[in-house]
Amino acid sequence: MPRRNKSLHIRRQVPKSAPDDAKKTYRSQREAENAIKAVQAYRPEVQLDTYQSPNDGLWRLTSSSSQQPNK
Repeated sequence: MPRRNKSLHIRRQVPKSAPDDAKKTYRSQREAENAIKAVQAYRPEVQLDTYQSPNDGLWRLTSSSSQQPNK
């Protein structure tokens, strides 16, 4: 009689947003805004804003409207 495989199935949860280390950073707000223009040239439906990280002072892009855009 064959043995049954009783291994546990592990479900990994995918984080909803990437940590700050995984996000692309920009040195200035102008660089971040130019990146937004480049994205919207191909995908005009995407709404992005810039924000300055309080941890390291670098600029990042966000699609969430909960953060205050720095424009």
